Amino acid sequence: MSTSFLTRATPFASVLINAGGTAESPIFARSLMGSLETLSLRVASVSGTADVKVQLATSPDEVNFDAYADNVDIVASTLLAKPNNPEGYNPYPLPNPLNRYFKFKITGIAANPADTLADAYLFFREGDI
Repeated sequence: MSTSFLTRATPFASVLINAGGTAESPIFARSLMGSLETLSLRVASVSGTADVKVQLATSPDEVNFDAYADNVDIVASTLLAKPNNPEGYNPYPLPNPLNRYFKFKITGIAANPADTLADAYLFFREGDI
């Protein structure tokens, strides 16, 4: 009998993202994870409605990453993807990165308020035990 555990990592914790601003997550080792489940993202602003995009970059060696623009966006616009609750914790599906390492980048969309804070959890399954 095999068991896998749903685990979470924190790519972003109260990261300030203004319009056009960016932030990169730490690097994650794909070999330490079974299957990637979802990225749960919350962006919030007091002065307006937050709107960001999230991208993924991968690397075979933890040094040389491909371009974020060469991969499909995790979410191109949080406001358009989840219009009824753009500032709540929302799940976004993840691709299966084919390289050994990966990282995320959050970018504020043009009208994103300057006081936007981003929090994200990466949910994944540990390897079968």
